[in-house]
Amino acid sequence: MKAIYPLALVLALPTLLSAATMSNYQHTVMSQGPSAYFKLDGDYNDAVTSGQTLTPYLGYFGTDAARHLTNAYVFNNSSDALALANDIIPGGDPTGTNSSANAVGSISLLFRTLDSNANTGQRFVFSQGVGTTTNGNALALFFEGPTSTNLPNSLKLRVGANTTTILASNLIVADEWYYFAMTYNEARYGAQVIWYLGLAGGTLNSGTNDIGTYSVVGDNGTVVLGNTVNLASGYRDPGNGRVDEFAVWTRELSANEVAAQFAQLYNYLPANVTYQTLITAQNPAYYFKLDNSTADSITGLVLSTNGTAGTFTTNVLGVANSAYQFSQTNDALLITNDIIPGGGTSSSAANGSGTISFLFRALAGTNTTGQRFIFSQGAGTSGNQNQLALFLENTNSLNGDPTSLKLRVGNGPTTTILQSTNIITNAWYYFAMTYDENRDSQSGGEVRYYLGPVGGSLTNGAVDIANTAVIGDNGTVYLGNNNSLKNAYRNPGAGAIDEFAIWNDELSPTEIAAQFAAVTYTVPQPRLQAMLALPNVVLFWATNNADGFVLESTPSLPNSNPVWSSAGSPSVVGAQYFVTNSAAGRTFYRLRKPTP
Repeated sequence: MKAIYPLALVLALPTLLSAATMSNYQHTVMSQGPSAYFKLDGDYNDAVTSGQTLTPYLGYFGTDAARHLTNAYVFNNSSDALALANDIIPGGDPTGTNSSANAVGSISLLFRTLDSNANTGQRFVFSQGVGTTTNGNALALFFEGPTSTNLPNSLKLRVGANTTTILASNLIVADEWYYFAMTYNEARYGAQVIWYLGLAGGTLNSGTNDIGTYSVVGDNGTVVLGNTVNLASGYRDPGNGRVDEFAVWTRELSANEVAAQFAQLYNYLPANVTYQTLITAQNPAYYFKLDNSTADSITGLVLSTNGTAGTFTTNVLGVANSAYQFSQTNDALLITNDIIPGGGTSSSAANGSGTISFLFRALAGTNTTGQRFIFSQGAGTSGNQNQLALFLENTNSLNGDPTSLKLRVGNGPTTTILQSTNIITNAWYYFAMTYDENRDSQSGGEVRYYLGPVGGSLTNGAVDIANTAVIGDNGTVYLGNNNSLKNAYRNPGAGAIDEFAIWNDELSPTEIAAQFAAVTYTVPQPRLQAMLALPNVVLFWATNNADGFVLESTPSLPNSNPVWSSAGSPSVVGAQYFVTNSAAGRTFYRLRKPTP
C-alpha cells in the first residue's frame, strides 16, 4: 500500500522489520548460565541437564511469542500441566520457615495472557509443590479468582509468607505475551524477592516482595507449569494459556541481565507506522500485498489468476495497481496450497488457531443477483463442518438477510455481519477474523470477527461452531470467488481486495485494533530547513520519521528536467540531521526517499 506524495519528497517509511525469532532471546538466556532451561520448542527437555524432562498432563504444543508453531506449551483443560518432580528451585524448605535460609536464585519465563473475560477461578502460570504462606514456603505466579476480596482477577506473586499483586486486572492486556522474572536472596533483610514484568515490546516494570522473616522460596516439591500440584487450577478459561522459555539460576541475575532478556522480545505493536509496516511487523505466515504482483511477500508463493477481466486497480489510498479487482463471473485469484491454519475434515481433536485480515472495496450498489464471494476456501460444507467464506448473500436467499454481508465458518449457521442497508457503496472496508478451534464452548466462541469502513468505527462479534467443526477444508483458497468460479465479487461494479494476510496464531484484539487504525496512517514528512553561516549554508531536518532520506541539490530547478545529486551526508546533533555546504552560487535542495 503506497501513498502519493510530491515529486520532491517521498513518504518516510520505517525500515521493515525482519521476521520474528526467539533465537536471540534463547541465546541471551543461555549465555547467562542457567541451571535449568526448558525452551519448550516441541519437546519437554531441559537444554542444560541432559535427560531431565518435564512430564505432560494433557495440553499440547502451540505457537510461541515469535509465532512459530509448536514452540510453546498450551493449557486447555483444568488438569493440563507440565510437571517436574526434581527440585530445581534453589532454596526452599519442605517443612516451612527456616532461620538459616540463605539460598539465592532467579527464575524467568514467558506467558501469554488469557481472554478478556473474567476468570472463573484462580489460574496458575507456575508453582511449586503445596507450599503455603501459612508455612512460609509458598511459590506461585497466578491470576486471582473472581470471588477474591483482594483485587480479583489480578496477577499475583506468592512467595514465602506473602502474596503481592504485580498487575491489576484493569491493566492486563488480553491474549498478549508477557515476560516475567524474579530474583531472590533468602538471607536478605526485607525485599528478599525482586520481580520484573513487562508486555513484550513494551516497558519492563519491577518491584519487591518482602516474603517474611525466615520464610523461604518454595517447598522443594514438584515444579508445575500451568497449574498447581493437585492439577485443579489449569492456566486456561477464558481462552487457552501458554507458557514458554522457563529458566532457573542458582544466582541472582542483575537488573541489566534481566533487561537484556526482555530486550530480545519482539514488538508486534510499533507505533506510528504505515499499514504494511505494521502487518509485516506482526509476523504473518503469508502476506499478499497485491501491489502490482500476486506474489506472497513472505514465502514467494504466487496466486494464480482465473478469468480474463480481473486486473490491478487503485487501493484505499488511491495508488494505481495496488489492489486487485474482479469484473466477470469467473474472475478470481487462487492458490492450491493450504495456507489457512487448522481446517480439514471435522474432528473432535481440532486445535488449529489463526488469523486472516484484508481490505475490500464494496460494490457500486446493492447486490441484485446471486451470491458474491469476497474470499473462500475449497468446497467446505455445513455437512462436513468445515466451511470458510465471506460473501454477499443473494437477493432471494432462504437464509434471511438477502444481499447482506455474511461470514460462513465451520458447521454454520451462517452469520450476518453487516446488513445490506448499512453497506457503504464503493467504500473500502477492513475485515479480520481470528479463531481457535480448541476454544470449544468457552466464552466468546471459537471465531471472532472484526469489520469496519476505513476511517469509521471497528465493530466485532463472535461465532460458535460445533466442537467437531473446523475452519476450512484444507483445499484451494479463492480471493474474489468460490470453488465454482461462478460467483465472482462484482456486479454491480467491480469489487476489489487488498492486503490479504494470514497468521498461524490468533492475533489479540489490541493487534487487530492497531491494524484498523493504521490503514489511513501517514508518517509525518520531515521538513527541510536552512540557515546561513557565511560563507556556508547549514541544512537541517529532524531525525524523527526521516530514516532513509537523502539530501540532494541542483543548480537548475527552473529546468524541466533538473539533475539532482547528493548534497552530502548528514551528521546527527541531538534530534537533528545537519549538513553544511558552501553558500556560493544559486542552489536548490530537496530531501528524497529512494525507492527500495
